[in-house]
Amino acid sequence: MGSVEKLNSDLQAERQKLALYERNLRVAVESCKALKAEKENLANIIAGFACAEVKPGSTDIDELKQKIALLTKEFQSKESALVLARNSVLKENQELKKRVAEAESIPNSMSTKTGDSSFHLAELEQKLRKEMSMTRKYEQRLQQMENHMKNNSASDNKMELANKQLEAEREQFKKLYEDAHGRSIFLERKFASLQLDQKRDEAEVPKPSTHVEDDAKITKLEGQIMRLSQRCDDKENEISELTSAIRALKEEKEQLLENLNHCEKKRSLSPVDEFWFRDGMIAEYEKFKKENSNALEFCCPALRDDVMLLIEKAVQENAKSDQVKQQQIQITNLERTIRVLNDKINCNDSFRVDIEKKLEKMNNDISQRDKEISRQKDEMNHMKESLRLEKSKRNELEEDVLRQRRCTQEEIESRDQEIEAFRKMLVTLRHEKMERSQNPRKISRHNRSSTYEEDPATRRRSRTYSQDDTTVPNDPDSKNVYYENQLTKKDFDIQELRKQLMDVEIRLRENESVSMSRQLESVARNEEMTEKVRVLEGKLQMLSSTNEIDYLRNIFTQFLHSMGSPTPASKSILKAMGSVLKVPMAEMKVIDKK
Repeated sequence: MGSVEKLNSDLQAERQKLALYERNLRVAVESCKALKAEKENLANIIAGFACAEVKPGSTDIDELKQKIALLTKEFQSKESALVLARNSVLKENQELKKRVAEAESIPNSMSTKTGDSSFHLAELEQKLRKEMSMTRKYEQRLQQMENHMKNNSASDNKMELANKQLEAEREQFKKLYEDAHGRSIFLERKFASLQLDQKRDEAEVPKPSTHVEDDAKITKLEGQIMRLSQRCDDKENEISELTSAIRALKEEKEQLLENLNHCEKKRSLSPVDEFWFRDGMIAEYEKFKKENSNALEFCCPALRDDVMLLIEKAVQENAKSDQVKQQQIQITNLERTIRVLNDKINCNDSFRVDIEKKLEKMNNDISQRDKEISRQKDEMNHMKESLRLEKSKRNELEEDVLRQRRCTQEEIESRDQEIEAFRKMLVTLRHEKMERSQNPRKISRHNRSSTYEEDPATRRRSRTYSQDDTTVPNDPDSKNVYYENQLTKKDFDIQELRKQLMDVEIRLRENESVSMSRQLESVARNEEMTEKVRVLEGKLQMLSSTNEIDYLRNIFTQFLHSMGSPTPASKSILKAMGSVLKVPMAEMKVIDKK
């Protein structure tokens, strides 16, 4: 009985191990599902990143893509290994369940059977040992799976880092793409304006030749360059005027500072006793004023004169202090105006630099557009030349076909005439043969008479047809065979000529179809070019509106920085204007601060 209890305890321990094993399996399955979900998310992120418009030639993105591909491959291999391990573990779990069922059935059979208990116990101990070894193997496999899971978590961390890097790179490339998009929009807008100017010039001035068009474009571009240079000169003149005004204001500021220093020096030279005496005299004067309306009459005349002098000095110093305050206010105002002028000068300098950069870009764009226009003109001329050559070739082929048709028709008519003549001769020969067979005397007489009564046309015909390469035999049967052979030859020649005529017609039709297809291709190309031009015009119009909004936004920000403290109503109005112009939040906070 002790052995049975031991077996039951071992079975319970195995069941607990199986429960733990199933729990670990569930955890592994859930982790596999989580890994699959992360894989799908990564695939979606990679697909979105691949769909995004990125500048070509970025080696960092290629390296990141390669790393992501390697990580996905590793993830797939690990996932397949996990799936295989899960399947193997499930199989082993089923086998263990079967063995546990067998082990449970063994004690029942042992309770029924009383004999051979020691033998059954030995077998059960062997089975338990085997199951213990199997459980150890399963524990080792579980540890391996946990290690795999740890490796997968490390790979997940790597993937997260790669995703973060990808997001950072994506933001950088978005910024670069926005900058490039803005530049391309500006260039397209400039190109559309140039095209509109070109169309306007074409509508205004008739163009006799391509040289005149080129000259008109060159003059137009020169005029634009002259206008831009004139604008630059005007801006430089304005800047020089502003610099001269700033110098004058600086000189005035220096003079005012010198006056201030001089006044302060004078003020510092006055003795301290004088101020003390003045204060004392003012106090005495107030006392005497209270006692008597004219307190100076009670003083001696010498002291009264001194008091009057002191009072005059005090009044003058008070006036001087007021002048100093006014001068300080003026100096602060001048400093403020100087700062504003300095800011304007800096803005003008930056504006001039921007204008110079834009001029360079415009010149480069104009040169590139001129090159593209010249290249397109060359292509159009080349296409026109090729079409003209094809038309000339087609006309030549048509003329050749018509000439060959005429020749073949003439040959057919001549051969038909020859065939008719041969047929008539055959008919006459057969008739003569029949007459000879009927009456040889009549035939001889007829032959003798026919030699004299033969018309000149038949003689001429016989002469013409006797001038062949092979001589005509005298026997009528051989003559018939000979003429039949000649007829077959003529029929064969006629068939060959007809075949040649059909071949020529087929070639003509093929050439016509090729020319028609090329014409259709040229028409399709022209339509594509017109569609592209329309799209570019629309983009340029849109960009012109966006540039105007940018200009208004810059003016609004400058106004915010230069304005004073607004009222609540004006603040709400300014906020509404900023929201319409899409001013950034940093600039909108200036309204609340003021």
